[in-house]
Amino acid sequence: MTVGIPQFSRCCFCLPLRPGLLAWGYFKIIADLLITPVAFKELLYCLYLSEEASIQYLYTGQIVIWIRLLAAVSFLIFLMFVVDFAASIMFVIAGHKKNVGLIRGYYIYSIAVLIVSTLLFVLGVILTIVNGLPNSAAMSAIMFVGSLIILLLQAYFVLLLRSQVIKLTASRQFKFVNNTTEAQCMMGGKQNEAAVGHV
Repeated sequence: MTVGIPQFSRCCFCLPLRPGLLAWGYFKIIADLLITPVAFKELLYCLYLSEEASIQYLYTGQIVIWIRLLAAVSFLIFLMFVVDFAASIMFVIAGHKKNVGLIRGYYIYSIAVLIVSTLLFVLGVILTIVNGLPNSAAMSAIMFVGSLIILLLQAYFVLLLRSQVIKLTASRQFKFVNNTTEAQCMMGGKQNEAAVGHV
């Protein structure tokens, strides 16, 4: 028994597929515009802490390493938001133009982001279990549920993107054939030869 990946014709079960995905793209652009400056501010703060710790020798070597690691992670998060912003703009343009190639590229990008997010989620859960922080159990539970909801939404929109790519690819393969412009062929003996001879 085989199970197929579902295809959707509506986004969130109420909007048509393409307008719903475009609304999601605009939402992601706005969210990236709001979050990217915060990530940049965090990056600058981590770089400042790293520089201060190096210059003033306020911290031990291990703490300086952790601060630099935090700065590197902050840089990667900032870079991720910048790339996501550019990819979301590309997706919105592709959605308006119905460009299958660009939408397929965004679909592949979304799959990669989903895989990385899932791996980071699993890593975060493992680190939370290993560290066993009892004072922050409520915060860990909230972050776990929030991260799980975000992963499920990402997976849902990847399936919606897949449905849109299939729909656009199928509509591109449809061709209209105009039979009225084709050459006419007449069958017959002497009548056709006479008609051809007079032309």
